[in-house]
Amino acid sequence: KIGMGQAEVLAYSQRLCTAGSWIYLCETGEYWLSQELYRMLQLEEETAVTSKLFLSLIHPHDLPGVKEAFQLLLEERKSYHLVHRIIINKDIKWLEVFAEFAIAPETKQAYIIGMMRDISDLKQQQDKLEKKRLAFSAITHYLAQMTDSTDWQSIIKQADETIQQVLPVVTSA
Repeated sequence: KIGMGQAEVLAYSQRLCTAGSWIYLCETGEYWLSQELYRMLQLEEETAVTSKLFLSLIHPHDLPGVKEAFQLLLEERKSYHLVHRIIINKDIKWLEVFAEFAIAPETKQAYIIGMMRDISDLKQQQDKLEKKRLAFSAITHYLAQMTDSTDWQSIIKQADETIQQVLPVVTSA
């Protein structure tokens, strides 16, 4: 024994992987959030969480897809897996969300249980890799065109200029 109960172990593990859990009661529209999810969303634990509050955090470009997925979950009682952005204090975070429709065996109450994981660091790493991939692609494309040339200094200079042209496009996307 390590001196922690199941609830403490779950809370600790959620903190480690920056993931939080939630439950939505279909009949009442009430939400329950784990401590870690309150922390991730930068909400006080006393905050009454509503669908309106959740939707207000979602990035405007992702909002239609999130609404559609949630509606399908309610209607078709299927699970979903989404990746979307939220905005908290003008900062954009990327979330991976899993949710599933369920019915409590004893009470027959319909609910949705879900998990949100902050994948912002992963998205930043993916963006950096994509920039490097594009830069590498530009260099190899240029070098393939210059295979007859023996002027390596001009090839390197041209490759540097090509990278500088490609990278601003990627960072503004």
